[in-house]
Amino acid sequence: MQMRWPPFKLKGMIKGHLSPLLPAPLGPDFQLSSEWFRIPRACEYTQLPQSTIYEIIDNPANQIVTFSLKLRKTQKRGIRYIWRPSLDAYLNRQALAEGVNPEAISEPVGK
Repeated sequence: MQMRWPPFKLKGMIKGHLSPLLPAPLGPDFQLSSEWFRIPRACEYTQLPQSTIYEIIDNPANQIVTFSLKLRKTQKRGIRYIWRPSLDAYLNRQALAEGVNPEAISEPVGK
């Protein structure tokens, strides 16, 4: 007997095509379209794991601006968004604390 794959019915999806769980990777020509990131995009942007991102945003001293978008008033959980400039400012503060000289950093050639 030949087994059918997948062993369950796919409703609303084309057989053999499962949507990706993570957003598309950032390429060299990627243009930021928003100043707000969801957690997976923030992880990709910073190259930090999700648990570290949550630790950073949970500490008020880090001054990361976030909000949870709830589409219905009765929702208990929402979609967490992070304001990119606040994340950049946090990373800059961490770099300065580690002794990085911002004047020594040059822009890449061709930009």
